[in-house]
Amino acid sequence: MFRILAITKNTLSEAVRQPIYLIILLCGIFAILASPYYTLFALLENDKLLKDMGMATLMVIGVLVAAFTASSVIHREIENNTLMTVISKPISRPEFLVGKFLGVLLCVFIMEYLLGSMLLNVTRTKITEAAYSLTDYPVLVGYAFATLFSMLLAAYGNFFYNKPFTSSVVNNLIVSFTMVFIALCLINNRWQMQPFAKGLDVQLLIAILLVIMATALICAVAVAASTRLSTGFTFATCISFFLIGLFSDYIFGQHMATSQISKILYNIIPNLQMYWVIDIILDEKTIPISYVYQILGYTVLFLMAILSLAMVLFENRETN
Repeated sequence: MFRILAITKNTLSEAVRQPIYLIILLCGIFAILASPYYTLFALLENDKLLKDMGMATLMVIGVLVAAFTASSVIHREIENNTLMTVISKPISRPEFLVGKFLGVLLCVFIMEYLLGSMLLNVTRTKITEAAYSLTDYPVLVGYAFATLFSMLLAAYGNFFYNKPFTSSVVNNLIVSFTMVFIALCLINNRWQMQPFAKGLDVQLLIAILLVIMATALICAVAVAASTRLSTGFTFATCISFFLIGLFSDYIFGQHMATSQISKILYNIIPNLQMYWVIDIILDEKTIPISYVYQILGYTVLFLMAILSLAMVLFENRETN
């Protein structure tokens, strides 16, 4: 257990130092923070478009981070012949793979936590068709300042103390975004005190949790693919898995009655549409807690299956 935790910690530390991780994170922050202005192109559907775009951003960001992170911490280690240094110690290949998966999963969770908490506050104010009512200045100023301050503080630490810039920015963002989120739960869009968490959409929070579960499956697929494939092919595998899982009902579901192959594929490929509940929120319906528990069990079963496949692929992988 301690060996797995050590590998997880090392994987997390290595992954957040990758420049691509910070680039994707900053792009996600900008996309969500600027998303209220995109609704200028919508007619009477501003709030719906805002939530839909925000959830889509979380999902796509999760796919990108899972693919690039898994490739950087597993495939590159195999190609650089540093894997034997690790598994020659009293660490089995399954322990190594589970530790890597947990590290990749934590990387994605950090990303989703930062962007998801910001999305909850960005969507707290009802958007009307009047342009002057679009800006929630406490949210805009709070997160923009937190991002800029985190980067400046990391630059200071890098220049004077040789601390890694990328990982320092991520650590600073975790602290600063948490503080901003708590502060915004107490302040409304007019800079006035309000009851804690007033205006936050609990149903949107549940939807974000379901998206995180979906990205956990993508992390497992990325880890399995990276044991055999290069970065480009791992990325292609994750994108293919994401698209097939998202449109599983259309690709396989409607042919189940006439095709045995479609029936088998429909059952063995996770249906990611089950995690996409934004339509329920947009229709102002409630997501039952029992549904969340069912999806959690569904996720755990598929995670076990995908990781088992990953272990088989990794056990048969020859290393130098």
